[in-house]
Amino acid sequence: MPVPLDWLLAQPALGLRLLAGSSDGVEVEWAHAIELVDPSPWLAGGELILTTGLRMPRSVAEQAAYVDRLAAHGTAGLAFGVGIRWAEVPRGLVDRCSAVGLPLLEVPLPTPFIAITQAVAQRVADDRERGLQRVVRLQQSLTRTTLREGVPGLVRALAKALDAAVVVVDDAGGLVARSSGATALVGLVRSVVTATIHPAKALLLDVPDDPGLELHALAGRAGREGWLAVRGLDRSVPESRIVLNHAISLATLSLDEPTELRDARAELGAAALGLVLDSPGSVPVSSLLTRFGFGAVDELVVLFVDAEGWTSEGGVAAGTAATSPAISAWLEGIPHLAARRHGGLAVAVPSRAAEPAVHAVTTNLTGRLADAVVGVSDPVPAHSAADALAAARRAATAARGVGINVGRARDLALEGVLADPELRLRLGELTRPVLDRLCADPAATEQDLVRTLTAYLDHEGSWERASRALGVHRHTLRNRIAKVEALTGLSLQVPGNRLVLSLALATMDASG
Repeated sequence: MPVPLDWLLAQPALGLRLLAGSSDGVEVEWAHAIELVDPSPWLAGGELILTTGLRMPRSVAEQAAYVDRLAAHGTAGLAFGVGIRWAEVPRGLVDRCSAVGLPLLEVPLPTPFIAITQAVAQRVADDRERGLQRVVRLQQSLTRTTLREGVPGLVRALAKALDAAVVVVDDAGGLVARSSGATALVGLVRSVVTATIHPAKALLLDVPDDPGLELHALAGRAGREGWLAVRGLDRSVPESRIVLNHAISLATLSLDEPTELRDARAELGAAALGLVLDSPGSVPVSSLLTRFGFGAVDELVVLFVDAEGWTSEGGVAAGTAATSPAISAWLEGIPHLAARRHGGLAVAVPSRAAEPAVHAVTTNLTGRLADAVVGVSDPVPAHSAADALAAARRAATAARGVGINVGRARDLALEGVLADPELRLRLGELTRPVLDRLCADPAATEQDLVRTLTAYLDHEGSWERASRALGVHRHTLRNRIAKVEALTGLSLQVPGNRLVLSLALATMDASG
């Protein structure tokens, strides 16, 4: 750690005086006494040369040459001790130092050179001690933040500490967390991570096109958990590297929890959400939610993540992307509950965290499930979570119908109608008998007729799209719809009948 020359000049015990050049911004790596006429072969740059001029030539030209040699080797300055051979600093040195801008200091006779060297050494030691103390404080702060806020909090704190952009992704490139302003970096990191299969033991990836970017592996017990990327790290500051390495360890520990614990937590959250959705009157919902990080007065927003073929063995159900543990990794730092519902995934979050949650889910689904859509409910009280899920499902269906990734219940006209509880109840009373006739027949369960009818209506009577959504052949779909018409006594070719059935399904979703 270099010592500012201004600091040395400001030490009253040394009594140094600047005679030529400027001390502004000059840093001293070390102070060393040397009486050679040509010390340049032994200089590394940054030294403050201490001399009493014992071998200093009398010739002005030779004195100028001496200064030129020091300047050429990047010397920080020349400190000339007076009172031994020279009563005052030679004029030739003063003039040449002024000409080339090399700081020239006068050292009074009472000041021993060892005092200057000791002052520099003590300042270097003090700076290192302060640097280590800063590192320890930062490490403690990063640890506390990680315990409270998980990897997202760690990333924000690390970016601030290093004044750098920071991104953490899982091993498949899914976003875990990013610092403010690092949106563009996410895409680059994802492309590098997914471009090829990296050796399991690779701990650092080079990015030739971006030398300022470092990609560090988060190597867990059973394998690599992901990558931490940092751009803009000041590599000249050793403490920055120590802080970064500590953050890498914290991120690894956060992501590398035992699979059994991760799965158990996801199962517990799924069970809790099941209670909130199915039996809100049988449990103290608010108390239950507070155990999962929700505020006591938080309203909920429910997300419904839907992908065609979701339940097929080769798809998401096999664990490739949107299982509950994976969602939990994407939503780290955001209170949430997730459970498999209706062939998709239901996720409940506090309304205050809805937008970050939607962003995290959609960002991670991009490139993994091209056909995935997310439906988002309006904020509702916790006891109305089932209604919110129904609204989110309708929003997801509407989004798929118009070819967008995110659908919001507030954008659906029907949601405004059904938001009135009295009207919703009355519509349910009027339309429920139609569905009762359908559900009473054993074929309703055997042939999944309610889900078939829902898909058919959601896809506006399109045999192709509805059959693809259900994962069945068009002929199978036609046979099932014919059975629905026979049981309900309503032809689906009549618009009014389709409206009645749509309202019946919409008002029974909360209990279905």
